[in-house]
Amino acid sequence: MLLALLHTACAPLGVGPPPTPLGASTPLEIGVALTGSGVLPASDGLGCEALLGCDGASAQGWARRALLDGRAELGVVAFAGNTSFFGGGAYGRLWTLDEERFRLGVELQLGFFWAAVALPAAVRVAPNLWLWTSPSGGARYFSVLRLPVGATWTPRESLALSAELGVGWDPWQSFMPPETATLQGSLSVAYRWGADPPPSGLD
Repeated sequence: MLLALLHTACAPLGVGPPPTPLGASTPLEIGVALTGSGVLPASDGLGCEALLGCDGASAQGWARRALLDGRAELGVVAFAGNTSFFGGGAYGRLWTLDEERFRLGVELQLGFFWAAVALPAAVRVAPNLWLWTSPSGGARYFSVLRLPVGATWTPRESLALSAELGVGWDPWQSFMPPETATLQGSLSVAYRWGADPPPSGLD
């Protein structure tokens, strides 16, 4: 029973839905991400060896919806893999600063035996390209503190492609030795669409 609880307390390894704006005409999004991760320096006796795996891959899926004219969003996430086992949760983001080229906000993540708070920020460097980060801290098996950086490209309004690199630590030795760091990278694709049904063409 204890192992099962620890397995599901791992939380997703990646950011999940990138902290980039959804278009006014496409407030809904579903996406998937593939994440590879590892622990450095490698050594014997790490807690991840007893429960899951210190190095490996995981998959994550999400669905999100923009609210309040894009100043907030709610979403759900699910994940599975040899470094994260399986689980799910939900999150909410509130953008305290929402400019055309810069966004800054706060995010709360809650899942089955894991929780985290993040400070997402994003800057638009080209019409279809955003660079972003979302430093976070929380109660989770891998990386109590995390610092990711990523990029999201939207070649069309309904399609978003993202890449992410990140590093994590556990300075309080809650689950991992403080001299180790978790490194992870992910690639994701997302589809966006509108909340209103398409016009029928009839008056």
